[in-house]
Amino acid sequence: MKRLRLVTKYSLGRKIADAKTSSVSSLYLSSKFIIVNFIIVVLFLLGSPISAQPTTDKKQETDYNKVVKERATKIVNTLNISDSHIFDKAVDRISEHYIRINEIHENAKECIAIQKNQSLSAEELTVAIKKQEEKKSSSLLQQHAAFITHLNKFMTEEQLEKVKDGMTYRVFPIT
Repeated sequence: MKRLRLVTKYSLGRKIADAKTSSVSSLYLSSKFIIVNFIIVVLFLLGSPISAQPTTDKKQETDYNKVVKERATKIVNTLNISDSHIFDKAVDRISEHYIRINEIHENAKECIAIQKNQSLSAEELTVAIKKQEEKKSSSLLQQHAAFITHLNKFMTEEQLEKVKDGMTYRVFPIT
């Protein structure tokens, strides 16, 4: 009987120890599993195209702004402006003008694309596109007028004509 108690006590103690060990090891494995899954999810999110899209758009915008600034600087270099403050101001205004004109054109393109995707008849689509083109023309005229008015404040008439000539790539003949 004594032997049976010892065997029972020993085997019962071993079962409890095995249970504790297995729960500790399963807890360890489960926490390891959670950490590995967490790392995989983080890596997936960091490498996903969703996070890359804004970066690409931002880079394109930055590249566009850089090109516009270079173009504006080339135009202002022809004006023989000696005051650096006025030079920088002219470059900034011309750059802003290019950017605003581009925004007007891009917004018009987006609106026309949206209208084309709607279920409109051919006649309704033509009218909608015509209205959008008129709105774009009006916005461009307002932008050009404000731009010329602003440049008149710190440029001579001759310098202003050089700016217009440079911005139109000398397409319009000098009258």
